[in-house]
Amino acid sequence: TGPGGTASGSSSSNGATISVKPNVVFTSVPKLLISRRPATLTWTSNYATSCVGTNFSTGSGSPTAGSKVVSSISTVSYIVTCTGPGGTTAKTLKVPTTKIKVKES
Repeated sequence: TGPGGTASGSSSSNGATISVKPNVVFTSVPKLLISRRPATLTWTSNYATSCVGTNFSTGSGSPTAGSKVVSSISTVSYIVTCTGPGGTTAKTLKVPTTKIKVKES
């Protein structure tokens, strides 16, 4: 197994090495991300050696699994990108944008 208890991204059979792209699960609680409200982002991966976040930090050492509390003000999406011997996989969570009508007086 690799870091964080995940399986390494390659295997050998009859002298041939097979590399597998990372499998990534990226979720949020609550399920619906709302601007200016805190949410917990959680990611897990198999066959990855590192994961990095866009618009949030996965933390020191680019762990292949973890969680992070975020509170979006202007961010419209969060992306986790995991890399392993078989390539790179990215998953995105989007924050819906709402238009606020300004009432003129």
